[in-house]
Amino acid sequence: MKNVITKSVKLALVSAIVSFLPLFINPISSSTFGFSAYFFIYLLTFFLIPYWLKNNNIKWSIKLILTAVVSIISILTIISTDGMGRTLNCYLIIFSILVIGSIISNLTKRK
Repeated sequence: MKNVITKSVKLALVSAIVSFLPLFINPISSSTFGFSAYFFIYLLTFFLIPYWLKNNNIKWSIKLILTAVVSIISILTIISTDGMGRTLNCYLIIFSILVIGSIISNLTKRK
């Protein structure tokens, strides 16, 4: 379990560093913050959730809790930056496809 935690923290740190790098280059622009926040959300979603859902060392209850936490943080960030609009709809579609695909991939590997 310690290996899972360290890998998850590494993936989250890589996501944060890569997505917030434009803020260090151009810290004045407000559009840079919005881009960085969206990019961070998508990197977290694409890096962490498939890793958690495909990992057999994590219980399903913990997988669901971790996925719910990432989704809640992502949805709240999108709503606070952009409101309830097209960006939120696109994220929810991508998130659903990613979660369903990871679960199906995990279940087919077991059989």
